[in-house]
Amino acid sequence: MNQNSQHTKINQLLIAIEQYGHSTLYPILCLHGWRDNAASFLPLSSYLQEYYLICPDIVGHGFSDHLPGCCHYSLLDYLFFTLDFISSLPYKSFGIAGHSFGGFLALLISSIIPEKVKFIITIDALGPIVSDGRTAHERLLQHIKNYNVSEPYYFDNEEEAIQTRSVQWKISLDAARLLVSRDLKVVHNKYIWRHDSRLVAHNPLRLTTEQADSFLKKIMAPVCFIHPFSGYPYKKNSIERNLRIIKNITEYQLDGGHHIHMENPIEVSECIKHFFSCKL
Repeated sequence: MNQNSQHTKINQLLIAIEQYGHSTLYPILCLHGWRDNAASFLPLSSYLQEYYLICPDIVGHGFSDHLPGCCHYSLLDYLFFTLDFISSLPYKSFGIAGHSFGGFLALLISSIIPEKVKFIITIDALGPIVSDGRTAHERLLQHIKNYNVSEPYYFDNEEEAIQTRSVQWKISLDAARLLVSRDLKVVHNKYIWRHDSRLVAHNPLRLTTEQADSFLKKIMAPVCFIHPFSGYPYKKNSIERNLRIIKNITEYQLDGGHHIHMENPIEVSECIKHFFSCKL
């Protein structure tokens, strides 16, 4: 497999990037999920070697820098930061893929710069998780309460961290091992998570349904939606609603869990290739 590790600076922050495949076909920006990292797309890259996958560790994750203490992690801040990252890429157009939170980002970004996005692949994510707005005050207070209060958890060895990741995220040991390989550092002869501990504080505010709809209606590129039957428990009516709103979408339903692209990359890659053959 053709793999290349790089770093770049975006807004004075160092961003780690893994690149897989060949640069002659379809550059695809791959955005991982919340508290995952670029290794999320490593299994899938083995079956998409004819495509060029650009997989950054999103700021605060993996080997990338953390945000300064005065900044907070939120969906819109990630949107702005990712748009700045895209501006640094040497491509007039590209595809964009995202898993979970990265899928939310992929869809929002595609609505903001539709002229650049050739296609979208979203894995167990179809539009941001929304709120009716009445819980905004409570959610923001909870975010403030949890921010900067998380104590690091120390592991005696790497295998203990892998086991913990596997159980807590309900993923296979092989998938956990890949993610942990970019998410551990040694402090005082112990292992702790490399990702920013402030990520345990969830997004401070959510979009309302109407706000999310305003983004989804602006998506012009064809969308490949990989929908695992045992994935994240999104509300069924939200999925059905977004399937109606997004103009050009193909849904592939597969047996598997939230990290299906890591645990069943062969079937996921076959869906993606079928989508390409029909839509591109």
